[in-house]
Amino acid sequence: MLVDAPVIRPIPDYDGKQSFRERQRRRQKDLDRLSREVHAVIQALPQYQLRDCDFEGAAERLKSLIGSTELIPIPVRGPRGVMVVVVAPNRIWYDAEIRKRLWLLRKSSAPKADKTVRLLTQRWIRRRPFLDNCKLVARYASLSVAASDRFSVLTLVREDPLATLEDCAAVIMAPDPVGVVLALVAGGLLSINFETPITPMSSISERQVER
Repeated sequence: MLVDAPVIRPIPDYDGKQSFRERQRRRQKDLDRLSREVHAVIQALPQYQLRDCDFEGAAERLKSLIGSTELIPIPVRGPRGVMVVVVAPNRIWYDAEIRKRLWLLRKSSAPKADKTVRLLTQRWIRRRPFLDNCKLVARYASLSVAASDRFSVLTLVREDPLATLEDCAAVIMAPDPVGVVLALVAGGLLSINFETPITPMSSISERQVER
């Protein structure tokens, strides 16, 4: 074989159907991941509570109305009662027509400023360190907290406005004191900053509920 002879490489076979199925599989996998992240955010934020109800039929009607099967609608109980959180993946949000329909849906659901639809984007959900903090707090959202531990922590934060996560954990008798504090955050009794990384020195205060 001559040194200067051209190297002929075989062109790989291209299966259009297989490539399409692979893209669909990756898209669905990312959508499932986003759905889990949204549930973690809702579990962690005290202003929202997941509603255990049959919402599948309503969700399908909403997706049909907007014109996309990739929306993530979740029924919750918010500060103003029952509402629906609708999360739009980036590829949906940047579609001008679908985004217009979403805004019209939100506007039509708020005739008296009592918004029953809350629009969230993938970018808002996945911002860091917010999402990492939500996942951490959501991990302990269902943890049972003894009344004595709850009383001890609330007494501390009321007496010391500079109390930290480490301080609160020190007055708890449960085996997982940090988990108890984060469970109280998810339960709406305590407040923590979700926009900065949660550390032992994170400030903890009693949550002030708007009336």
